[in-house]
Formats: sequence, C-alpha cells, structure tokens
Amino acid sequence: MEIWESSCIFIFSTIIKNKLANVLSMKKVCPSLFVSLVEQTNDAVFILRVEAEKRRFIIEYVNAAYLRKFSHTAEELIGKDLKEILNAEKYELVSKQLFSCVNCKSPLSYEETIALNNETLFSLSEAFPILDDNQEVTHLIGLSKDVTALKRQQALLYESENTLQAIINSSDYITLFIDPGFRIIYANTAAQHHARRLLGKPYKVGDLIMNYLTPEQQKTAAMHFDDILLSKAKNHVFEYHFTYPDGEKVWLLRKYYSASDAHGNYLGVVINSVNITQRKKNELEIQKHAEALREIAKIQSHEIRRPVANIIGLTEMINTHKPQELEEIVAHLHKSALELDEVIKQVITKTYNFNV
Repeated sequence: MEIWESSCIFIFSTIIKNKLANVLSMKKVCPSLFVSLVEQTNDAVFILRVEAEKRRFIIEYVNAAYLRKFSHTAEELIGKDLKEILNAEKYELVSKQLFSCVNCKSPLSYEETIALNNETLFSLSEAFPILDDNQEVTHLIGLSKDVTALKRQQALLYESENTLQAIINSSDYITLFIDPGFRIIYANTAAQHHARRLLGKPYKVGDLIMNYLTPEQQKTAAMHFDDILLSKAKNHVFEYHFTYPDGEKVWLLRKYYSASDAHGNYLGVVINSVNITQRKKNELEIQKHAEALREIAKIQSHEIRRPVANIIGLTEMINTHKPQELEEIVAHLHKSALELDEVIKQVITKTYNFNV
C-alpha cells in the first residue's frame, strides 16, 4: 500500500511540475496565454512574493480555482501576508515548507490537510522557486492538487486490505504467496506458526522459499511453479505427510495455484495447505472397520458352517445307530459344539473391536 501511495504522489508531483514548466514557458512567450491557462486549470495556483529578511510571504496572485476552493475573493487575499490569512497552527506548518523551498532553492512537494466548511480536504501542494539574476528567490509559485477523492479511495483500500488480512490470518489454512522469482511476498499467521514448529524460525518476507525446503521438496516445488508459469496447469493438489520435531504426525492437503491481477498478468503462486490429519485418521479407522466386517463375513460364511454341518450330521446318526454307538457320536457332537462356541466367541470379539 505504501508503494502504491508513493507512486500516486510521484505521478501527481510530475504532473504539477510539467504543468508549471509549461506555464512558465508560456509566460515568457505571452502573458495572456499564461493567465488563460492558469485560470482554466482546476488546480489551485498562487504566487507569493518572498520577503526573506522579514520572513514574509505576500500573496500577489491566486487563480479562480484557488478562490473557489477556499471560498475567498481576490480582494481578500491580494497583497496580504500569508500569516494574515492562515491561523497560527496552519501558518506554522505551511511556512515551514515554504522556507525550506526558499533555502534549498528547488521545488518542494508536501501534503496538506485542510478543514473547510466542516469537511476535511487533502491537498498535494508544490512550491516552485523563481530566482533573480543573483540566484536569490524572489517569488514562489504554488500549485495545490485536491487529492481528497484519492485519499478516500486509499482509506477504503486500507480498510479492505486490513479486513482481508484479518480473514486470512484468522484461518487455520497455511497460506503463502510467492512471486515469480520464488521470493516470499506474504505468509499468514498459520504459516508462521507452522514454520516455527517445523523449522524453528518464521518465514521472512523477501527470502527465497527454496531456503525453507529440503532438496526433494525444492524439486517438487520448482516443477509445480514451472508448470503453472507455462500454463500447463492452473493448480496442483496433493497430500503431504510429515512429522513435526515434537513428534506429531500431520497430513496436509497442499494446493499450488496461479495468482494474476485484473488484467491477467502473472503475479506469482499461492501455496495453500489444509490440515487433513483427522480426516486421514477417520479414513484409516474406516479401513479397519471394513477389514473387520470382511473377517466377520468370512467367519459367518465358512467357519460357522463347518461345525453346524457336523452337528446336523451327528444328530442324524443318532437316529440311525444302535445305542452302544451313541457314546462315540455324543463325543463328536460335544467336540463340534465346542468348535461352534469358539467361532461364536471370535465373532463377538471382532464385533466388539469393530464397535470400539
């Protein structure tokens, strides 16, 4: 955000400088054209006569935009010392900038906050010194650019950025943003916590992400980055298993996906990791249950049928054999009953373990 703000200030400053250069050039050629241009601009323009010894700035000219902006008439301003127009606090701030411009004899940009009609306005102003033949500053030409709308948009962007960052940081997802040069641009709170646990140190913005990976991980990451950069794939999703130094075993669902701006320009890669350890444990538990069910089904279909068939056969023999042969049949029947009891115990045990 600071880079964006500085860029905007630089652009506006450049516009002001170019406009002022054009104004001064036209003034030398034709005063009427100079006045016409200055009067038509929406930027507030003012000319101050510098009385350095008396530390005074006398207003010699203001354009129509200046009068509209500050709700003054030319008669109220022309010939007046700037100190007479501004309150003491405001004059101290503005005069400090103007004297700095006089002393360094070069253009100076500064921002102003203006309270006007119960409204706070923001201006980007520039003072441009005019030197005489002795290289002394005789006048200052000032331009004031209204950047209130820009500041309000900036505030909205700050608010949006803070809200988005709060949302990302409140998430349990590990999120990293890597630029095309493999450098870390952003790491959320969960990512920093992960790095401290795994590596003993946080991610540092500007560092190469490869410095935090093992050689094998570097190869995998480079392959994913290259594929995304070459548009072979929009994202890569895979499961990753590792153990923290404290002994905790963790499963992550890791996703690499491309990040682009509103114009489709490639900005880098977002790495998003979700902890799926509990899900993997549940899957393992389901696999164990399924195996237990298969074992129970096997017992029911094979192991139980054998002793039951023996018992049925022995009971039929009781009806057809002589009494003296019954003792041996009963012994076999008892053996088959014990075998059936053992199989039933196995089923009960496996069913209990399954429920647990």
